[in-house]
Amino acid sequence: MRKCSRLAIHLGLLCLLIVPSLNAHQQFDEKFHSVVKELSKAKIPRPAFKSFDEAWEMTQDVHFRVYDVVKRICKEENITNKSCMWSISVERNAIFNAYASRNNKIVISSGLIDQIKYEDELAFVIAHEIAHHLLNHITKGATLIISGQILGTILFSNEAGGYVMASLLRSLPSRQFETNADALAIKIVELAGYDLKKARYVLMRMAKLDPSIKSRILESHPAGVERIVAFDKYRENL
Repeated sequence: MRKCSRLAIHLGLLCLLIVPSLNAHQQFDEKFHSVVKELSKAKIPRPAFKSFDEAWEMTQDVHFRVYDVVKRICKEENITNKSCMWSISVERNAIFNAYASRNNKIVISSGLIDQIKYEDELAFVIAHEIAHHLLNHITKGATLIISGQILGTILFSNEAGGYVMASLLRSLPSRQFETNADALAIKIVELAGYDLKKARYVLMRMAKLDPSIKSRILESHPAGVERIVAFDKYRENL
């Protein structure tokens, strides 16, 4: 009886976290095909090489400007000061990447900064990672992993089953997390006075690096084209 009760609790929690993600899958529409065509013909501004010190200075300048806006949002939305505090760092890495992690950390790859041209692009990246913290995505993801481990271990009676289930369930709402973070990032970037047209270039660069134009069911991130389509729709609604 106790095992069934625990199973029911975790299944209920997983439903609350996963159901919103079921509507995240976008349909092929006229805008989608328009973006695909744009990417095939568009000339994206060539990035300028930056030393590590220049990359760090650029990150600090953008972060301070974005931070002022985020503090106002935190106050308006009654988000706790603890959730609105984070540290940001630049990692020496040639990969085009940035991520948010536990303990309110944000890490930007020097390779990403080196492959963009405008501060507006970096502002969107930083705002996106901040949004993950403000929307509590890190904690929600960890909760899914724990619940998946427990559920998998109960269902399959071994730790391997728990690992597989944790990986599976963590991936299900991940694309919706990314979409929500993009939406909040657009708001932050716009309020900070950056040019959304220039900020959009970073998504175009990502899309150029992404061989797929449509995300698959268990992928953690929307495809680059899907993110641009969503970006344009959110931008129109500002």
